[in-house]
Amino acid sequence: WIFIVLMTAIFLIISVLYKVPLTWTYFLAIFGIGIKLEVLLAICLFFSSFVSSFVSLLVSLLIYFLAHTLSFVVYYTTVLKKENYSPVFALAIQWFYHIFPNFTSLSIQDFFDVPFLPTALSGSFGWAILFHLLYISILLFLTIRIINKKQF
Repeated sequence: WIFIVLMTAIFLIISVLYKVPLTWTYFLAIFGIGIKLEVLLAICLFFSSFVSSFVSLLVSLLIYFLAHTLSFVVYYTTVLKKENYSPVFALAIQWFYHIFPNFTSLSIQDFFDVPFLPTALSGSFGWAILFHLLYISILLFLTIRIINKKQF
């Protein structure tokens, strides 16, 4: 959060110098980025408590990319329905959508009329923040449980 605050200060200074009008959406976007980083940190801590550092990094990166693209996959497979997918595939996508974090819901552009992002999938920014805070709490709880059961 210290680096986010420093980068925000630099952003504000540059914005003032170039006379860019600042709105509250900039700060919501920055807060969403901070929550994404917190979720990613919790995922890294969770996996590093029982696997090697390299595997933890790899899995965390895969989850990061999955968290950014899963809502597009859900949109493409359920809303557009361009092809007939098997029920098992559709069910797997829905499970992934509910198990993994949804970083697209923390992106502020979802709340403006962007044509390729459905408002039904974007939801409310406040609910997205609460969901991700709960996700962080669960991951940290599980991490603490795993570390307490380890014998050093």
